[in-house]
Amino acid sequence: MALKACIFSQNDGYGLYAQDGSILREFSANAFTQNTEAGILLSADNVAKLDAASTFTGGNGRNAVEIMTSALGGTNDITWSGFADKTPYRVVGYELTVNTGFILAPGLTVEMTRDAIIRVNNPGYLTAKGTANQKITFTGIQNQASYWKGIITYSTNDRNVIEHAELSNAGSGILVSGKKAALVVYGGNAKLSVKASRINGSGGYGIYVGYGASVNADAATANTFEANALSSVMVEK
Repeated sequence: MALKACIFSQNDGYGLYAQDGSILREFSANAFTQNTEAGILLSADNVAKLDAASTFTGGNGRNAVEIMTSALGGTNDITWSGFADKTPYRVVGYELTVNTGFILAPGLTVEMTRDAIIRVNNPGYLTAKGTANQKITFTGIQNQASYWKGIITYSTNDRNVIEHAELSNAGSGILVSGKKAALVVYGGNAKLSVKASRINGSGGYGIYVGYGASVNADAATANTFEANALSSVMVEK
């Protein structure tokens, strides 16, 4: 499907629903306004097709780009670049699975529904590198502590990096091995670098690192931890 310069307005429901398995071949300069649900609901593999000039905020029931339970895969890196109108990405399914290189541009907001999880598998990785002035935000749909489960990564890739990010209100449930945390690094040789980031409102640890996995040695001091139920960083030995 190719959509160019289209207006999706005053629909009783979503403006556009692109189910898992569908393909958006082209998408540019579209507008979503005054729909009773969000303007758009789609699978994760179509999100990168959305252009910055399209608008998703304008009197919709929910002004967000909503993403169902789905996976990112393939052999090429996938980048979410954001929108000129600053519409957030919102995962409304229970899981976003990453099986390839996943890159988030500075300034993005990713909102998570209740008890949702981001899972990063090998050979994939997550590169979320914001800047001091344009942080990347991971948070719950509701501003409530322990609202979503968090991010778990099994990636062994050196590009598995989170910098200048805000990670709020995760740790709602067990991610692995009976542990709750905003961030979990798990599995043999799994690695993650976390720097210049703020982790707050977790229902468990800030960062939990399983046996055989690793995080940068200064993770506890290179980041800010606030109002988490357990210690800032827990590394199994």
